[in-house]
Amino acid sequence: MTHSMFNLSGRVAIVTGASSGIGAQIAEDLASAGASVAMVGRNQDRLQAVAEKIARSGGSVHAIAAELTDSKGQQKIIDETLSAFQRIDVLALSAGIFLPASFEEMSADNIQSQMEVNYSAPVTLVQRALPHLERGSSIIFVTSTCARIGFSFTGAYAASKGALDAMMRVMAVELAPRGIAVNGVSPGWTETPMNESIREDSSVVEAAIAATPAGRLATPSDISPSVVFLASKAAGFVQGQVIAAEGGYPSLPDVIRGAE
Repeated sequence: MTHSMFNLSGRVAIVTGASSGIGAQIAEDLASAGASVAMVGRNQDRLQAVAEKIARSGGSVHAIAAELTDSKGQQKIIDETLSAFQRIDVLALSAGIFLPASFEEMSADNIQSQMEVNYSAPVTLVQRALPHLERGSSIIFVTSTCARIGFSFTGAYAASKGALDAMMRVMAVELAPRGIAVNGVSPGWTETPMNESIREDSSVVEAAIAATPAGRLATPSDISPSVVFLASKAAGFVQGQVIAAEGGYPSLPDVIRGAE
């Protein structure tokens, strides 16, 4: 295997949630690997700042301010990507929201909002993009460890990511005969704007680090390389899988030693 298998030159990627956090890093790393990147976000100023950073580094990028949950916004994403780059090869679906609430206090709006943004929007965007995806294309969902492990105050968020994991596996089976790979990347505890308020509680951070054999929280640059891999030829025979970029979380590394 050669490094050329990881080269994304000639490929066009749509990255959602690209104005900050993991999505912004994914956009930067895909561009660095040679892809032309259509960056999608709601905040025009933040999106443009990331786009300009990529452009200064020599990357090919086009910023699209759009609302993912709106059908017109989704069509805008497809139309502008095709207008700018004439094709679509990769969908890296990173946009998401997290609205913590206990199960007892979860409102209908809390559930609906997270299901709409975290599950329905990426799935329906793939449906719109599908007629333009050729053999060799890649669809990559950014999911979460919450999809597999119970955490308090994450009910609707966990459910939305669990639904995304389930749909990913179904899509992988249905789209494999067309030569389209469908996979996911699951970040663990990662320093992003989305969980900034939670990380203000030092006891939460300490507990997360204690349960992570890597000994620290992740940064977006720890997550994005897995997306670049799944977008490349090197992952050509990977289908229906979730890469856990979690630093070994969750683990209890000192339980046995502490019992001695």
